[in-house]
Order: sequence, then structure tokens, then C-alpha cells
Amino acid sequence: MAAIAGIDQEMFEAARIDGAGKWRQIWSITIPSIAPTISLMLILSISGLFSSNFDQIFVLRNAVNAPASNVIDIFVYM
Repeated sequence: MAAIAGIDQEMFEAARIDGAGKWRQIWSITIPSIAPTISLMLILSISGLFSSNFDQIFVLRNAVNAPASNVIDIFVYM
């Protein structure tokens, strides 16, 4: 919502004067203006998939369960 609020309102006014409807304004102004925010949020969401509570795994890891507790964070730490 903050990204949409940051779009210059003069762009919407110019589109209205040119005869663009609401859907054309969304397609031609809003979506391209918030595309960097959408891509950043997508990257952050995907990186959240790799979150595996590293602290719990690292503290509770021992010789018995070490092969089963190997996650990406362990390899990065080691």
C-alpha cells in the first residue's frame, strides 16, 4: 500500500485526461510503478522458505542426529 501511495498523482491525472479508464491506469501506471517492490517482496518471501530455526538445530545437534539435521544453514555456518 505504501508503494501505491508513493506513485505521483500527476501520472493518474494525465492518464485520465488522455482518456484512460481505471483498469488502464492500473495496468499502465500502478503495476509498472510497484514492480520493484513486488520483486523485492517476492525475493524476501522466497528467502523465508529457507528459514529453519538454525539456533535450535545447532544447539540440539549431536553425533546421533547429525546426518538428519543437516540443513543449508549448517553448511553455511561450517
